[in-house]
Amino acid sequence: MNTTVWHRSRSLVRRGSRRGVAAVEFALCLPLVATIVFGTVEAYNMIVLKQSLEVAAYEAVRLAVTPTATSASVTQCGSNMLTQRKVNSGTVQISPADPSSVTPGNQITMTVTAPIDANRFSASWFFGSGNISVTCAMLKESY
Repeated sequence: MNTTVWHRSRSLVRRGSRRGVAAVEFALCLPLVATIVFGTVEAYNMIVLKQSLEVAAYEAVRLAVTPTATSASVTQCGSNMLTQRKVNSGTVQISPADPSSVTPGNQITMTVTAPIDANRFSASWFFGSGNISVTCAMLKESY
C-alpha cells in the first residue's frame, strides 16, 4: 500500500508541473498566433479593397464605352460603386477626359485609386502606407 501512495503523489507532482509548462507554452505561442490572425484579417481586407476597386473601374468603363456616356455620368458611376462597397477616399479618373468624343473602336481607360490608410482594418503592422490603384480599359462601342 505504501507503494501506491508514492505512485499517486508522484503523478500529482507531474501533473502540477505540467500545468506550468502549458502556461509557458501558451505565453510563447500567443503572440505568434495573434500575429497570424491579424495578418490574415489585414491581408483579406486588402484583397477585398483591390477587388472593390476592380469592380468600380469595370462598371465605370463599361458605362463609358456606351455612345451616350458623359464624363460626369461615368465618374458618378465609379464613385457610387466605391460608396456601395464602402471604400473610403477613392478617386475615379477617366482617360480621355470626355468619353463622348472618342470614336468607336478606340480605347477608354478608367483608373480607380484608394489610399491604404483610409481603408485599413488595424494599425499599419503588415502593409505600408500608399495607394492601391486599378486600371481597366475597353474599346468604345458603336450602335
